[in-house]
Parts: sequence; C-alpha cells; structure tokens
Amino acid sequence: TSWMEGDAADELKKQIDFEYSSQSQLEESYTFFPNNVEPTDAQRNRLRNTVTRLALQNQRNTTTPQKELIPSGQSQTIVCFSHGAPVNHIFEELTGRSPKEHGATSYCCYSMYKIDLKDLIAAEADSKKAIWSAVQLNQAAYLHETIVKEDHLGINT
Repeated sequence: TSWMEGDAADELKKQIDFEYSSQSQLEESYTFFPNNVEPTDAQRNRLRNTVTRLALQNQRNTTTPQKELIPSGQSQTIVCFSHGAPVNHIFEELTGRSPKEHGATSYCCYSMYKIDLKDLIAAEADSKKAIWSAVQLNQAAYLHETIVKEDHLGINT
C-alpha cells in the first residue's frame, strides 16, 4: 500500500504542496564512489543563496495583489532539513562564524537563525553577505532523550 492511499492519505495530501520545485540545483551530478562530490565552496554558495531566496520570497504577503512586505513585528519561519557538513556550512555562511563554534553536527540536530528583513534586503542590494543571528545552535538533546526513553538506544552501564 502506498502512503498516498487510504483514509489518512486525503488529509496528508491537503498538507503537501505538489507544485513545489526545489529552490536549489546542483551544478553537476555527483557520486560518492568514485568520490565526485559537490565542492565545499559551491555547496556553501548554493546553501546561502537558497536560504536567502526563501527568506525573501516568504517574507512577502502573498495574499495581497501588491505582495507587500509583511508588517514589522510579524515573522515567518522557513524550515530547511539537511545533515552533517551542509548544516555546518549553513552556520558558517549565515553567521560568518567559525565552524568550530557550531561544533560537530549531531544526528537530527536543529539550529534556528534570524535576520531583520530590512538588513537582508539591504545586503542583497549592496551584493554583500547578510549576517544572521543564531538563536538556537546544534540542538539534539531532544532526540537523545526520546531515543533513551523509548529504549531505541542501548546504554552501556
């Protein structure tokens, strides 16, 4: 049975944007064996551009014909999922800080960043990198607690 079938599927289908297309494209296809992965600099640029594009796109009120900026004091959330190195690269690119400050990425960690829309627009207009603030960084304790409580992880004592 496909996840797209059955009683629960209709409710799930209402929550999925089937028209969505990726905001990011790899310039070249890659393979792990032989090692032909995306170069680090290219990945950093792609990630920064993707987050910036999403932030600018989603900070507009699409319910009005003028697509005016969302009023001051309101905010929107963009959720991006990734793993390992890309998580560190997003941190470096958005904050301008050393990856050592981020630390090693944990399994299913999350970080939260914020920026004032005016600062982002100004940086883009001047072709500069906008500096985002890290609100939460490399958080994964929730997952460890869940795994231990549900006995998915064997703990040696």
